[in-house]
Amino acid sequence: MIYIQLTKLDISKKNDFYTIFCYLNKYNQLPIDLLNYQYRILLFLSQKDQDGNQYIRPTNEESEALKSYAINCVSQSNSKKAREERLLFWESILLNKVDFENIEKNPNLFSVLTYLSNLFTEDKIELKSIYEYLLIDVELLNN
Repeated sequence: MIYIQLTKLDISKKNDFYTIFCYLNKYNQLPIDLLNYQYRILLFLSQKDQDGNQYIRPTNEESEALKSYAINCVSQSNSKKAREERLLFWESILLNKVDFENIEKNPNLFSVLTYLSNLFTEDKIELKSIYEYLLIDVELLNN
């Protein structure tokens, strides 16, 4: 059984909750420490910037991936395509296997990392290896 405190996430729409539920349902066989780290990424990306804007928002002009995800949460959010796009977004962020030198091959993660490098300094933007996945190093970003 997977227990994650979804109340810590800023899930204001049922579509966000549904997407996370579908992800956990599909990948419930992943090791619990990996799921916990992925949860930390979800928490990090649900934050607000210094201007009080959500990272994930339909008006985020600095990250096409975060903007697109947000639009799929509000516009035609119950369509099959929007549900699939939201799940694909989280899969690309949370199950990445592309190394830093080839990160352009994962456009969603590349967009998010570029956005974060504009918010923070580039030396805080790294990928961390957990099992076979290369994930955003939230520990470095939080320091």
